[in-house]
Amino acid sequence: MKHILLITLLIPFISFSQTPITDANFHQAIETCLSTNPVDGLCYDCEYGAMPDWDVSNVTDMSNAFKNSDFNGDISNWDVSNVTHMSKMFFYALNFNQDIGDWDVSSVADMSEMFAVCINFNQDIGNWNVSNVTNMRSLFGFTHDFNQDIGNWDVSNVTDMKGMFHSTWSFDQDIGNWDVSNVTDMNGMFLESVFNQNIGNWDVSYVTDMEFMFMDAASFNQDISGWCVEKIQELPYNFSTGCPLLPDYYPQWGVECLVGINNEKVNDNLIYPNPTESAITIDIESDKIKEINIYNQFSQKVFKT
Repeated sequence: MKHILLITLLIPFISFSQTPITDANFHQAIETCLSTNPVDGLCYDCEYGAMPDWDVSNVTDMSNAFKNSDFNGDISNWDVSNVTHMSKMFFYALNFNQDIGDWDVSSVADMSEMFAVCINFNQDIGNWNVSNVTNMRSLFGFTHDFNQDIGNWDVSNVTDMKGMFHSTWSFDQDIGNWDVSNVTDMNGMFLESVFNQNIGNWDVSYVTDMEFMFMDAASFNQDISGWCVEKIQELPYNFSTGCPLLPDYYPQWGVECLVGINNEKVNDNLIYPNPTESAITIDIESDKIKEINIYNQFSQKVFKT
């Protein structure tokens, strides 16, 4: 009698784990992956796996990540919520033009030169939460194609906008409602750009450097005569050389700003009792007043906070 022997082979399942991505190895991981897959980042065989699948949730510094690279891969699903530095992240990444509009950049403080010379980038990033960014120096410098609506960005904490739109050959979006009240440097901000939108209501009272701001901005001719520029005593060097900006539209350099210079509701502001010999109450419908100067009917300053 023949007996049938059933033999079951048990083959253990072998899993291959990828090396976690942290600040310690992030830049090395980028270099390793791009050495084999420089354009799409699909380096499945490397220890980190394909770049689109990376868990970068523990990375805080992505500065220079794709600088001078040919990269144009899909990294739309990256969790960048803990990143604080994106300086030069896509600097001179000539090919990059991927949708990263859903990124959570709410922790980022430094975006200086992030897209500088990333000439093909033109994706919608209008919903980015940039409220913690302080440095936007040359953010879009030389981005020849970029022309997206970023008018709703909260830039109220930004202090440096030097060269932000320098040589942007396409950007001409409405950013007139931006709160730039903390910016101190606007040197070359629109240098050699095509920008021509109304920014006459900007509060630039803290700005100390406007040299080259509109130099060779061949289209700009908006009325900025209402700007408070008391910290800048004279026409800045090459402020609008080569720009059609009319002299009548210039701000009054070095002139002390009065209440209402930035379209506050002067007629609705109340000072009472009047006259007074001691305390007065001022009702002003604004939470952005940094300083209050009160003048009498002879234009003499009688009070300053």
